[in-house]
Amino acid sequence: MAEAAGHAKHWADYGERGAAWGPATIAFVYRLLGRTACLIFMAPVILYFYVAGAGQRRASLDYLRRVWRANGWTPAPGHWQGLKHFFSFGAATLDKFAAWVGRLGRADIDNIDGSQFQQMRSDPRGAMLISAHVGTTDIIRAIASREQKRPVNVIVHTAHAEKYNRLIQRFALRAACA
Repeated sequence: MAEAAGHAKHWADYGERGAAWGPATIAFVYRLLGRTACLIFMAPVILYFYVAGAGQRRASLDYLRRVWRANGWTPAPGHWQGLKHFFSFGAATLDKFAAWVGRLGRADIDNIDGSQFQQMRSDPRGAMLISAHVGTTDIIRAIASREQKRPVNVIVHTAHAEKYNRLIQRFALRAACA
């Protein structure tokens, strides 16, 4: 096994952790108080998952160390960077939820997508995007689906996110997170 050889398992090999009511509670806080309050509410939860999830923590640090090495950065990342990595994942997950429930719209992403993306959006033939960042493509899919302009199909490995996908389906009826 990779962990026995000193390498962490791949992140996709880990299942979801926590109770099904956890994401629902976070969704409730988000809808009631907004993004900033929700991120504050999520902070101790994310810290808990970082401390209690040894395998996930190792996978995160392994990934960050490979990125650091590939870029020639020093010193090697430690727990602070690993914790920030977990927080980034939490914030990205929250933004994905926000897109599905209508709190993140096209105006929120128009300023960050650049001229090449605008050219692609204007092309009536459509386009194929290949992305390593699933949250980004899902935000685009949510916004396109909600505005009913174009279908966006995303092929993604979702076995590790069954509870989260059920939450999205519950809050965003047009979501097809199968």
